[in-house]
Amino acid sequence: MNLPKRLLQLVHRALGGASKGKGSGAAVDEPPTHSRTDLAAADSLQLSHEDHKDARGRGAKDAAVVHGATGSSGAPVAPYADLVTPRSGCRVKATEKRAVSLPQLKRIYEVARRLCVEEKWTSTDPKREGQPLSPDDITLYDLMKHLGNKATEAEKVSLMEVVARAEQPPEWFVSHWWGERVKDFIACIEGHLRDRQLPAATTYYWICAYGNNQWELADAIPDAITETAFFKALSLPSVKGVVAIVDPRGVMFTRKWCVYEMFIALVSFSHLLFDAYTVREDDGKVVGLCDGLAAVDEVPRVEG
Repeated sequence: MNLPKRLLQLVHRALGGASKGKGSGAAVDEPPTHSRTDLAAADSLQLSHEDHKDARGRGAKDAAVVHGATGSSGAPVAPYADLVTPRSGCRVKATEKRAVSLPQLKRIYEVARRLCVEEKWTSTDPKREGQPLSPDDITLYDLMKHLGNKATEAEKVSLMEVVARAEQPPEWFVSHWWGERVKDFIACIEGHLRDRQLPAATTYYWICAYGNNQWELADAIPDAITETAFFKALSLPSVKGVVAIVDPRGVMFTRKWCVYEMFIALVSFSHLLFDAYTVREDDGKVVGLCDGLAAVDEVPRVEG
């Protein structure tokens, strides 16, 4: 099955057939007009306040070393000191170059798991609001409310700028929904690294929640889509492809920004690889579909 073509058909249908082939589910021949008004075409899709919050952000100043998660004295603010290593903490002006690695994601999640227990976090899910939250069930909504926003408040920076040493141009752009479990999200990234046989420490993924400065979102969603961080990230020469992380129930396909990101990726950046990963709800196993032959599938040629 041609994964990118099939995904493009699904996304095109979700957006209401905004280009050629309207109503047919056929592949779109031309990219849409890159304006925020394009999102209005997806009337049947949900757009929450958090979708806008995690949408696009722009950086603060030129890259310069600062202490992340610190107070005015420069000392790490408890209980977020575990996020900071002796050499981490930076300012990265270009939001599109605020990608993160798997070890950095794990470091943030480990702190979140600990604080979830110590601080008795409650769920941000409207259906479970106020109920105790298990570390295994932390979503990005939970992580940003209870940890991300608090850890970046002093310096008004992105979470990436707290855990990184300098700018980290992405090799992969991630499209996903904030409502999936962070545990599953990380498992999918691990699966992708394994299948593509990529080095975990130096392979960087652009993920909106970690790269966007949540304190500067008032000006983060310009009318021109080409000026948003996600479009600029996809445009970087360092980017090899897109990874769509699908939650077990496929809610991401009902989120406007997720659908639009995939649409733009498949139409305007069709030269990029497009991989998709999910965690099976029944047994928790990671399942991935790679665009083309993945490194893990390659069989050594036997001479003779």
